[in-house]
Amino acid sequence: MKRTIKPTIRVIPSGGLELYTEAFGSPKSVCLLLISGAMAPGDFWSDGFCKLASKHYYVIRYDHRDIGRSSAVDFRKHPYALKDLARDAINILAAYDLKKAHFVGHAMGGHICQHIALEHPARALSISPISSGPIAKTKIDEIPLTEGEELVISHTWKLFTERKDGESLEDKTKGFMEIWKYLNGDFPFDEALAKTYTKRLLRSPVQLIAPGNNHEMIMRDASSGKEGVIEQIRTPTHVIHGNRDPIALPRYGRAIGVSVPDAWLDMIDGMGHMFFNKDLERKIFNIIHLYIDQL
Repeated sequence: MKRTIKPTIRVIPSGGLELYTEAFGSPKSVCLLLISGAMAPGDFWSDGFCKLASKHYYVIRYDHRDIGRSSAVDFRKHPYALKDLARDAINILAAYDLKKAHFVGHAMGGHICQHIALEHPARALSISPISSGPIAKTKIDEIPLTEGEELVISHTWKLFTERKDGESLEDKTKGFMEIWKYLNGDFPFDEALAKTYTKRLLRSPVQLIAPGNNHEMIMRDASSGKEGVIEQIRTPTHVIHGNRDPIALPRYGRAIGVSVPDAWLDMIDGMGHMFFNKDLERKIFNIIHLYIDQL
């Protein structure tokens, strides 16, 4: 019989809001803070991933403001930006009485990692943006998209806009499965893993996971910083990206890797934007652990 490892749950105050957090492992270990992407609760980082990582680290995952079990925000009255989400992550560290952490962020979470490295460098032991892009203009922006890249973008957004949202939980879950499978790249799609995540995602109020939600609003300016900004990052940086990512095209992962001084870039063959595959989860954790171990 497998021993079930249950996380410790804490609700953390941050700027007048409440953030739902879960911690795995020993507080005596160095912290690995996992940051999800836009419209994604902390459950994006699967239980299996967190339990694997907790063998080596004190792992914390959390729901951003405006998703999952954290506070919702009236964005018109109280707008916020990525730097505010970076402050949320720092406030979580403070609430756990932790001075520093390794930050791992997926998609929007990778943008947040870069803000942390620039605005809170004393708190970051390292950052690992996954399936993400730079928070500022880079030389890559001067290179036009190829015909192949434009076709990928066109097909991806067509798939997103044509997805039908059913009324029942089963129908809604089915709609997400089509998207997740496409975003999974060439790796075998673990439908059970994706369904577990989707059912947890659907605990959120419907308006928080609908197109045009608050996270999507702030991501419209996610890469608007002036050229040269991310070159100022001095935090050890490990970029992980899939060469089959149809959302954050591979060129954007390379842009971080080339622009941040001494950054490591791991381009994973066959990986898409998501990783609903247990072998790929293990691979991603192992290369994160390998990078941290050599610092």
